[in-house]
Parts: sequence; C-alpha cells; structure tokens
Amino acid sequence: MSDLLANDLADWLAAQASLAVGTDLFVGHLPQDGSLATVVRETGGPGGEYVPVADYTFQLTTRGADYAEARARAAALYDCVYPPGARVPVRNANLSADWRALAIDAAQPPADLGRGEDGRHRVVFNLIVRAHRLSGGE
Repeated sequence: MSDLLANDLADWLAAQASLAVGTDLFVGHLPQDGSLATVVRETGGPGGEYVPVADYTFQLTTRGADYAEARARAAALYDCVYPPGARVPVRNANLSADWRALAIDAAQPPADLGRGEDGRHRVVFNLIVRAHRLSGGE
C-alpha cells in the first residue's frame, strides 16, 4: 500500500519544489544516466489496509555531479517539509485524492552520504509521513 503513497508523495514534493516526476524526481530507483536526480524510496514501517492512520518512512537520496549541486537539491526538498520561516513542519497536506498527510516530518536534516559507485555525490534525508488513506482501491 505504501508504494501508492510513495508516488503521491513524489508528486506532492515535485509540485512544492518545481520538479518533474520522471525527470528530476523518481520513485524507487535513480536513472542510469548520472544526471542530477532525487529518488523517493519507501523504507518500511507500520501500516496496512486496516490501519486508518499509520506512519510510513521514506528516504530521499539526491545524486549530483558535485556536492554543492546535490546539497542544494536536497535542501530545496527539505524546505518543502520545513518551509523557511515556519516553526513546524508540514501538517494536514492533501497529497492526492487518495492520501492525506497529517504530518510530514524529517528524521534529520540532509546529510552527506559520500560518493556512489558512479563517483557522484549523494545527499540523503529520511521522512516520516503520518498518513490517512482517504479512499480505497489498489
């Protein structure tokens, strides 16, 4: 069930950060071309069909040609959760017709993950999304 939430979370983040899903932001995997890109991966956690509200966890990994490029993209996405000047993270956000996020919190600020096998820099942070499924259907 959280794979559908991952898609809706990616769509919401893309809209907030002026990115395009499938071009700048991906769900589940990074493209092979090595360009600046961010992936939303589900990382497990509680949930299920019969749980009205559950916490889901996701990792956002940004890969860039250099550290500054990857860090800037990760910071822009982090700012979607903690808007500049806001004292609290996002609350009560409609991610789609199917999902409402009661809270989106970052487990930590963006951090350097080092270079990947392709030699590109990676910056990562994790999100905890307390979500309520508004409609059924899988």
